[in-house]
This record gives sequence, structure tokens and C-alpha cells, in this order.
Amino acid sequence: MKKLLYVFAAAALVFSACNDEEIQVDNSSVSLSVETVEAAPEGGIYDVVVTSDSDWRVSGFCEWARPLSESGKSGETLRIEVDPSNSREILTTEFKVFSGSAVKTVEVRSNPSFILDLLTENEVEFSSAEASLSIKLDTNVPEIEPAFSGTGSGWVEFVDRQEVFGSTVLSFTVKANETYKIYANYVYGMACVVPSCYVPEAGSIDKPYDLADVNTVPAAAASHQDHYNSK
Repeated sequence: MKKLLYVFAAAALVFSACNDEEIQVDNSSVSLSVETVEAAPEGGIYDVVVTSDSDWRVSGFCEWARPLSESGKSGETLRIEVDPSNSREILTTEFKVFSGSAVKTVEVRSNPSFILDLLTENEVEFSSAEASLSIKLDTNVPEIEPAFSGTGSGWVEFVDRQEVFGSTVLSFTVKANETYKIYANYVYGMACVVPSCYVPEAGSIDKPYDLADVNTVPAAAASHQDHYNSK
């Protein structure tokens, strides 16, 4: 009988201990005003407001970005300094903000100065037969959407984009010219970058950028040029 009482007593103690553990709820919390910092190419200091149920602290290391404070109280600002970018690519790093057992991550993105330089001739001429056109660029723009002046979209067709030995090559098909007119067209390189596009003043690509002047010769003989021009 005594042994049974001992067993019941031990079971009661274990049950009580389990209940005590369940009651100990961790209410730690932390939130950030922004979880992604988009830094311009020239760098700068960016503010993140931290809201927490207790004092917070930050951890993380990066050569080109750093928090200007290691800890703070709820409602205070975490200031992050970002160096000017010297890269052609977007750089990313992370810092973690702790409050008790709660943690949030702030991502820092250093955006490069986007460039778009033409490496091929800025004027090309084709016969009346269908042909291929390749435009070679020195660029770090992630997305380029070619556009055409005038009626160019009717006879110049964008095919694809390829990265070749550090350069970007845009391929086009120039359709056969079966008319009696000379076709001339400008191909524009228009940048479409999400979420942010930072462009330097020189060589700006926030407006159409002339890539090439494309001409096609009429199907008939050049000796009849006056006839074609009169059409």
C-alpha cells in the first residue's frame, strides 16, 4: 500500500512540473519598421525603427555596411550605414535584431550604378533579304526591353538576350524588305528594373537610349533610287 502511495505521489509531482513548464510562456516580440533597406549607389545612412517588449540588440558583420548602434530600447532607431557601391552587381547582407528569444532580420541591398554602353557600330545597313542583327552592350541592367521607333516593330523583331564573355548581346531579326522604300529605324534600350532603379546622370537609362540605327535597302536595283524616294 505504501508503495502505491509513493507511486501516486511521484506521478503527481511529475504532472505538476509539466504544468509549471506549460505556464511559462515566452512573450518576447520584436518588429521592424522596414525589413529591407534599399541603398542607393552613393550609399548613406538608413533608419529602421525597432519595436520590442524589451531591450534589443543587433548582430552581424559586413565590410560595406554596419549598424551604428549595437543595442537599444523599444521605439528607438537602428541606423545602418552603407558605403558607396563600387560593384556592378547588387550586393546583399543581413543583420539580426534580437529581443529576448524573438528575432527579426533586416536585409540590406546595395544597388549599383547601372550602365548601358554600346560596343558595336551605331549604324548598320542590310540588303533587302531577311537578316540577323546583333547588338553588343556593356551593361549591368538586369532587364532590357527593346523598343522601336516609327514602324520598326513591323520589320525588326527582338529574338533574345545572351551574356557572352562579360558582354550582353541582343539578337534581332530584320525582315525582308519587299517594298520600294528604304526603311530606317532606331532601336531603343529601355530599362525596367524592380523594385528600384538608380541611374547615374551620365549615360542615363531612365529614358530611351539609342542602340542602333537600322537601315534596309529596297528590293529593286539601286539605280532606281529616285523612283523609290518619290514613293
